[in-house]
Amino acid sequence: LTDRTTGITGSTPLNPGDNWLDNQEVYWNPVNDPATWPHLVQFMIGFGVNGTIPSNAANYRDLRDGTLKWPVIPGGDTPEKIDDMWHAAVNSRGEFFAAANPDDLVKAMRKIIASVVAQSTSSTPAAVSLPILTGGNSVYQGGYDSSGWAGSLRRLAVDATGQPGAADWDAGCLLTGGACAEPTGSSTARDPNTRILFTSDGAGDGKPFKWSSLTTAQQAALAPNGTERVSHLRGDRSYESATTTPALRTRTSVLGAIVNGEPAYVSSPRGGYHDIFPAGSPETAAAALSESNTYAGYQNAQRSRAPTVYAGANDGMLHAFDGASGKELWAYVPNLAITNGRLKSSTLRGDGLTPGVDSPAREADVFIGSKSGAGKKWRTILLGSMRLGGRGVYALDVTNPDPGSESAVTGQDKVALWEFTSGSTPSAAGDPACAAGSTSCASLGYTYDSANVARLRYQDKWVAVVSSGYFPDKTDAAANPADITEAAAGRTSLLVIDLETGKLIREIRTTAAPQVGSVSGFRTFGLSTPMVYDSASDEVDDVIYAGDLAGNLWRFDLSDGNDPNNWKVDLMFTTYGNGGAANVGEQPIAYNPSALRDPNTRRPILVVGSGKYLGESDRTITVPQQSWYGIRDYGTDSAAYPIKVNQLVTQKLSQTGDDRSVTSSYTAPSGIPTTVPPIHMQDGTAVRAQGWRIRLDVTSEKGERAQRRAVPLVSANTALLYGLIPKSDDPCDPGARYSVMAVNAANGGPIISSGLVGGVAKISSPPADPTVVRGGGTSGPSAPGSHPPPSIIIPGLSDKLSDAVNEALSVVPPWHRGAWRDLLEW
Repeated sequence: LTDRTTGITGSTPLNPGDNWLDNQEVYWNPVNDPATWPHLVQFMIGFGVNGTIPSNAANYRDLRDGTLKWPVIPGGDTPEKIDDMWHAAVNSRGEFFAAANPDDLVKAMRKIIASVVAQSTSSTPAAVSLPILTGGNSVYQGGYDSSGWAGSLRRLAVDATGQPGAADWDAGCLLTGGACAEPTGSSTARDPNTRILFTSDGAGDGKPFKWSSLTTAQQAALAPNGTERVSHLRGDRSYESATTTPALRTRTSVLGAIVNGEPAYVSSPRGGYHDIFPAGSPETAAAALSESNTYAGYQNAQRSRAPTVYAGANDGMLHAFDGASGKELWAYVPNLAITNGRLKSSTLRGDGLTPGVDSPAREADVFIGSKSGAGKKWRTILLGSMRLGGRGVYALDVTNPDPGSESAVTGQDKVALWEFTSGSTPSAAGDPACAAGSTSCASLGYTYDSANVARLRYQDKWVAVVSSGYFPDKTDAAANPADITEAAAGRTSLLVIDLETGKLIREIRTTAAPQVGSVSGFRTFGLSTPMVYDSASDEVDDVIYAGDLAGNLWRFDLSDGNDPNNWKVDLMFTTYGNGGAANVGEQPIAYNPSALRDPNTRRPILVVGSGKYLGESDRTITVPQQSWYGIRDYGTDSAAYPIKVNQLVTQKLSQTGDDRSVTSSYTAPSGIPTTVPPIHMQDGTAVRAQGWRIRLDVTSEKGERAQRRAVPLVSANTALLYGLIPKSDDPCDPGARYSVMAVNAANGGPIISSGLVGGVAKISSPPADPTVVRGGGTSGPSAPGSHPPPSIIIPGLSDKLSDAVNEALSVVPPWHRGAWRDLLEW
């Protein structure tokens, strides 16, 4: 039910726990359509014509309560006949649109389709409380209801067999109050005055999210009616009636839609550091003073830290929820979400979804000081970005997940650490690089999961590495790349930001390269999520990898510890030209690569997929053929760069029904020097190549592309490749199906030598529930008296996928346990 507003026609407002359909005003509201039987709903569009009653919210309200009457229709061609179109639409629970130009027509059609396909769904991958399967495990699933853009965050218990049960709770319902499906019964709405909501002053210092505490710029961005708007955002429902002033958005949930803000489950520290930092480093010096200063000491001290779930929502906030009870502990409103107008827009009555904090936050354990000069110590932080909600990133200290009061989260060096934005000056072609020491950079685009954490040799710095991101109104880069400012300048950027201060250390720009293969003109635009790599296994990161929407894979060498100006960038690989895509941008790299092991070179091999699902032009099966790639890393300044598609082994993907395999009918490259190590042996012959590819060219699975980064199973040197397959080109039939393949990361081939051939996957409609993928089983390695390898959970996939991946993983080397649970305390 789209509109649950009461009080317009004199009906009694609903109480918590009341059924919405029991209220006659809600039931008979023409906007709502509660019918479950076949019926006709009419949507009318007057193109270039208007009646005597303008179509707006005020007139709609007056027609509902009888203040305004429908006109009598005279004979002949008169404006009143246009009013009758609106009347017919309202009577059938549809809507009337007056379109004055083609853009208005497009907007009307989008709104009609959105109304037709409105649904409640889980949109994010689930966060798992333990990465191993055990009794008492839980998954946390974010979601939304598109009829009113309400949000949900549910906890579901998973039993020892991996099957999810009913939800224990829905944090959105607990926050909002009223009848809750999980748990069954009614919940009392959270008092807005008891919520801990805070923002920052732009410099990163925390302050209460209350009107009197906001800066002049923040107040201006929320005006007019700023006081009421802030109260509304805090959870006050009194301004949701159409008769109030101001009349703000009608909500079915105080929690905003969780669309792309994948929940992050954080409990005890799990950074995995081994206290082998370089001699003379701050970490080593602190550890020499006390064992409690080591990372192991930090883990021990924080072993009982309460589990907390962090989720970004399109109400403009990052929310922290108690992992056990679902209670909201606090929420952070980035300053950028206020000053760029997104927060105000989210309160406007009648508006659709406004992007807010719509990207997952990244958890990291870091050894840093603070802006105020406080000494370095181990902390757990969240590094967040905003997707289409804004051009910026932010950092929060969540070492103590439950500060308990607004005073405990406000001020310098509390929970809010800093924000880094694009600033107020637009980027322009040929402008100078952003200055070191600044807290903004005009090259920064919209941050689609754009940030990662690294520990560098330079001044022993812990840093945020941030890609320059996207400009989503121009994501169809292959069609018109010159329209993108950064593309016109022929560059993208990697921003290296000091985690202690939030200040820029260096902007590393990709440089224009010579013509690549048969494709005229080199381009780079839309740098994607960076991936961090420690090449010496000494707890210090040396290399950053990132792709871009043009189809390039970049390698940034940050190993120089003396001067950031000596950091280098190489173009490693292009998906276009020389046997690849015909045009720049046809095979974009939107997800970060995964580094696994090349046993022949003893260097990394980068597994990365092509394809994107970012904008409207991507919601189609009519896209160029995409691929998964494995690209060898030859080090800095290698003469092998850029590696070309015709220098790769092409594995042949085949599919029978829902079963897939990589067959032996591969295409080997020609002209590869004998100095290049073989990528694998085929029938006794060494196959030499610079890497491998698997073309997603199954005829029955049109439009398939990479759905996320490859999931590395490091011990087995196996990559799980996730694919997305749009259902159709029909906008009235949205949605997608998914695939998963398990392959040998070294050559893209099979990971088993008998039975099923190749990295095996099945394709099916994805349910919201997780799937358990077994690592053991009867065919797995099992010594006398031992247990088979533990099971893993892959959220979001159906049971059909389990058996095939189970068999594929059954012969991998023994896994390492990455988490544990105390059963007895001595």
